[in-house]
Amino acid sequence: WMEFKLTRIAPTPSGFLHLGNVFSFSLTAALARRTGAEILLRIDDLDRERVQRDYLQDIFDTLTFMQIPWDQGPRNVDDFEREYSQVHRLPLYWAALARLREAGAVYACACSRAQVLRLSPDGSYPGTCRDLRLDLDAEGLSWRLRTTDTLPAGMQDFVVRKKDGFPAYQLCSVMDDLHYGVDLI
Repeated sequence: WMEFKLTRIAPTPSGFLHLGNVFSFSLTAALARRTGAEILLRIDDLDRERVQRDYLQDIFDTLTFMQIPWDQGPRNVDDFEREYSQVHRLPLYWAALARLREAGAVYACACSRAQVLRLSPDGSYPGTCRDLRLDLDAEGLSWRLRTTDTLPAGMQDFVVRKKDGFPAYQLCSVMDDLHYGVDLI
C-alpha cells in the first residue's frame, strides 16, 4: 500500500444517516488504518435549507456509536458551526469560480434537470448550451465546466455554479479536499 496522509469522511446533514453512510464510514476508517492516513471529518453543509441541527448531531452520534475515531475536524455541532462549516470557506469557492471564468473553462447553461432528462434519459448532459455563448452574468443560469470526452458521458460538463449563484457541491468538494490536503478519497 502507498502511504497517505489524510482521508475524509464527508457526510451531508440533509437527513439522518443510513446504512450506506455506515458502510462508507467503515470503509474509510479501514482504508485509513491500512494506509496510515489520518481521518478528517468534513461535513458538506452548503445546502443550508436542508441542514438541521438534529442531522448534524446524528453524524457525531453515529461515528461515536460505531467507534470510528477522526483525527481532524469538528468535535461537536457547536465546534462545527463555529469553525468548520462550509460557509466559512465561501471565499475559497468564489475564488475558484473566478479562476475558472478567467480561464474560459466554464459556460452558462439554462437547462433544468427535467430538460436534461428529457433529452438524455440517463441524465448525462447533452451539451445543449455548450456553444450558445450565454452571458455568464445573466440571472438564473448555472455554470458548467467545459470538459473533454475523456470523462464518462454522465460526468461531462458538470455544474460548478448553481442557478442561484452559489457554488455547486462538485466544486466545493474538490476545493475542500485541496484546502485540507486530502490525498486519499
